[in-house]
Amino acid sequence: MLRRRGVPVTICTGRMYSGTRQIAQQLGIEGPVACVDGSHIVHVSTRRNLLIATLEHDAAEMLRQWLSQIGLASFAFASDAIAHDPTGVRYLPLVRAWSERMIAVKSVTSEEGWATLKEISAIVAIGDKDAVDAVVAGMGADASVPWRQRLQMVTFPLRGPGVKNCWALLVRRADTDKGTAVAWLANYHGISVEHVVAVGDWVNDVPMFKVAGKSFVMSQAPSEVQQAASHVLAAHTQSGGGIREAAERAGLL
Repeated sequence: MLRRRGVPVTICTGRMYSGTRQIAQQLGIEGPVACVDGSHIVHVSTRRNLLIATLEHDAAEMLRQWLSQIGLASFAFASDAIAHDPTGVRYLPLVRAWSERMIAVKSVTSEEGWATLKEISAIVAIGDKDAVDAVVAGMGADASVPWRQRLQMVTFPLRGPGVKNCWALLVRRADTDKGTAVAWLANYHGISVEHVVAVGDWVNDVPMFKVAGKSFVMSQAPSEVQQAASHVLAAHTQSGGGIREAAERAGLL
């Protein structure tokens, strides 16, 4: 209905494109979608890469060294697939939320294994909270180091069947997020960010909320995410209807 009214509709997600393509096609989206929190923008109908923001070499190498020392199960988001090694097999049911396209390698964080990975847009490392915190502390020991300033690190608990005291570390480029993706997509469609209406429900949506002219957050979102949005929806993820409610309240329907 929005497209029939001439309103551009797209997706901005933390998933990889390989985990987003089917959803985009089901929604009838033909233009660009932003994946991996803005690190990969792909044109759906042509499958052409419009933007790829990868980890810079020196920053990525320092991250690899810390991950190999601590021994977390590491997953590399590279070339629209997720590379994993035997230490990460137990977590595959959780990681598949980002993409079903998996590639098994001997060791993600070894020099040899790392060298085979191309276009690394993000790293996810999983383990207990103490191990995750140790990597963050080590990487953040001196924030003045140039390579450290080019990385952003986010930690969060993972929940799922059989998962206890399981935390994840997500590392991406410091200059790329859903906010930069919204600005890029708005420019592509020839509109100002003030006219963008964004809908989200999680912490990675906050940069998008800060850029969009109107931001709507689902009712079940954490309080800090709700506070970042300009409007809180009555809609809940379990009941659905968030996009329609946001479109109506924004005057698009």
